[in-house]
Amino acid sequence: MAKLKLPTKGELAADAVVAWCKRNGFPEPTREMLFAENVGRKWRFDLSWSLLVIDRPLAVEINGGGWVNGRHNRGSSLEDEYEKLAHAAALGWRVIPVTHKQLNRGELWPLLKMALT
Repeated sequence: MAKLKLPTKGELAADAVVAWCKRNGFPEPTREMLFAENVGRKWRFDLSWSLLVIDRPLAVEINGGGWVNGRHNRGSSLEDEYEKLAHAAALGWRVIPVTHKQLNRGELWPLLKMALT
């Protein structure tokens, strides 16, 4: 019998953003989109809206593990994250970084509404 794969916290968070977009009449984002292949990187955004969908590319990065010594609070990982975000900005992307707690408190929704209108 195959083991049931439960969704990760990140997948659940992405599902919440997609559901919010559907409920509020906004275009659905693409999940895990590669964005820097033209500069030789394989970085991905958790969620993104490209120029095909809106007038300026937009991404949401959901950062977890901040309170459990996770990826987004170690020095070398932060360096990598800042490099990714700097390249995204240089390539014309607007990126909204958010933690799971901020998402759960509803802090993303007004920012996303502003960015998508």
